[in-house]
Amino acid sequence: MAIPENQWRIIWKAVEYWMNANNLSPQVFSQVMAGTQPSYLPDRIARGIKYGDEEITSDFLHRCIRIFGLTSARHVD
Repeated sequence: MAIPENQWRIIWKAVEYWMNANNLSPQVFSQVMAGTQPSYLPDRIARGIKYGDEEITSDFLHRCIRIFGLTSARHVD
């Protein structure tokens, strides 16, 4: 599943929010994300947060959901 480019910026903002909520620096978050393909090194994470133009893969997104404990999140209308 490909994540559309027009969604990258908002996902990076959410990643920034959850990194801050969990007190994770880009360096620590990168270590937690080790094994994700393609790799997300600290500078790539920082650029993604700052500019929102770094690619978001489904692997990255799924790992973020697990790492941040969002697997039980439900959409409410």
